[in-house]
Formats: sequence, structure tokens, C-alpha cells
Amino acid sequence: MSDGEVRLVGTLGADPELKFTATGKALCSVRIAVGHRYKSRDSDEWVEKTTWLEATAWDSLAENIAQSLSKGNRVVGFGRLDMDEWEDKETGAKRSKITMQIDSLGPDLRWATCEVARTERTRA
Repeated sequence: MSDGEVRLVGTLGADPELKFTATGKALCSVRIAVGHRYKSRDSDEWVEKTTWLEATAWDSLAENIAQSLSKGNRVVGFGRLDMDEWEDKETGAKRSKITMQIDSLGPDLRWATCEVARTERTRA
């Protein structure tokens, strides 16, 4: 992994949403649930915590994700984290969330199989 790159393993919480910009550029949005399980020090019981992360991909990667993956799929992804900040229009409060810009996303083959179909590369 390079500097600033993150890896995550999680589950798609919804089908990927594929959209196109006014210039025809593909954009795919996904919601990924990342689970963490640990034993509570206080109660000595197992606790499960889920963190949701919104992630986006562009161009042919966006189209491949939308065509290949669906809600419930376990995925492995690599990318960069970004902090989105804005001001709430109703309350004026400052808001923020962390999103992931996807460099690579595919099925987690630990618990599933898949059939790979290569796509033809276009050179710009």
C-alpha cells in the first residue's frame, strides 16, 4: 500500500448506484458496512459495532462495480479517505463525514466465488 492508501473489508449495504455527469463521466456510489467485534471489559460479553462508509468510484471502475456487485456482497477495497465538510442549511451547524475514493473494489473470495470476465481497455 502506498502513503495515504487504506484497505477495508466490508459488506455492501445497498446496490451500487451508477450515475453519469453532464459530460458523460461514470460515477458509482456505494455504502459499505465495516464490522468490528470485541469483548467488553465491563460485561465480558461480545459487542458488535458497525461503521458505515460512503465510497465513490469513477469511469470504467464505476461501471464495472455497478455491473458486478450488489447488496450483501462482501468486498475488499483500496482507496483514499476524504473529509467532506459543510454547513447545515437549517441549523447552521458545521457537519462533516469521511468518504472513500475507491481505487480498487472487488468481491471478498474468502466466503464466495466469482467468475471473472475481462473488459476491453480503451486508451484515452
